[in-house]
Amino acid sequence: MAAGVRPNLELARRLGLHCERGIVVDSLLRSSRPEIFAAGDAAEHKGVVYGIWPAAMEQGRAAGINMAGGRMEYRGTTVANRLKVAGIDLASVGEIDAENRFRAEVEETETVYKKRVYDDDDRLVGCILLGDISDYGAVAREIGEKGTG
Repeated sequence: MAAGVRPNLELARRLGLHCERGIVVDSLLRSSRPEIFAAGDAAEHKGVVYGIWPAAMEQGRAAGINMAGGRMEYRGTTVANRLKVAGIDLASVGEIDAENRFRAEVEETETVYKKRVYDDDDRLVGCILLGDISDYGAVAREIGEKGTG
């Protein structure tokens, strides 16, 4: 069970960095002091503190390239989770649309629930898979390739 991520921002605040829930960074992972970069659990990009390993890896790579004089924009990470609850497989990827803002297609049987969420341009932007998660890898790749993070 996880309760979320809360970065320790004490040093960042002492350095005068703009902090909200994390150290606020731009798409190059620069803080409010452009000579200082942040990535991983301490970074807040476009209002999101991800707190997941894939985001930390992607941000770390971009921050490292940018600190070394290159240029790589971080565009966000597609949030994906996979677990087993009471012996039943469960996975979610991207925008699960709990507020019903987008079009969704639902497939439901006694043992399987699949919800696919589509944006206004009819692009797959998220899904929930319960019971049968055999589509998980392909769906996660499709959503991730479209940069819907």
